[in-house]
Amino acid sequence: MGCDVRKIHGDGFVAAGAHRREWKDPMSHSFILAAVTGAEKLTPYALARGSSDLRRAAEGLVSDRFPVINFLLHAMSIEIGRKAAILNVDCSAAMKGRIKKKVRHDLLKVNEVYQSVCNDKLFEATDLTALGKLNRYFKGKELEYFIVEMLGAALTAFKVFPALDEIRRCNEKIEEMLRGNDYFL
Repeated sequence: MGCDVRKIHGDGFVAAGAHRREWKDPMSHSFILAAVTGAEKLTPYALARGSSDLRRAAEGLVSDRFPVINFLLHAMSIEIGRKAAILNVDCSAAMKGRIKKKVRHDLLKVNEVYQSVCNDKLFEATDLTALGKLNRYFKGKELEYFIVEMLGAALTAFKVFPALDEIRRCNEKIEEMLRGNDYFL
């Protein structure tokens, strides 16, 4: 079968290369392949297209009574669009580490990094105020998992949230920036 079997270990595992392990069942003489989890690296182009797709998904979803999913999709689109722009300028391991460990899912921090790396100020103060209100729930994954903080927001009919139109405008600015840069192709 083209498998490079080198040695059967005492636990039944067969050394089969760096990216897979096989286990030989001594009773049936069959092999079971256990694939190691893989990770693909997304390019700035892939991130930009993903951001655009999330924006379109948010726009296609109409939910006046329960707007959480709209906010989540817009916030994810904004986050990924900003990260695409940052990585288009600096795709070094150091920048990726900074985004992964320090910025994480914080919309305001990713905006700060974007401004410093891309030397561009896309959002106005009113945009940042709206993003700040939403960021409180987005960066800690409350929008996704609907934990205690979100329950409190829901009980007040989401009055602590910014207007959805404000977030939509922020996302339109991201989309215009991405489209203007040909999605970093």
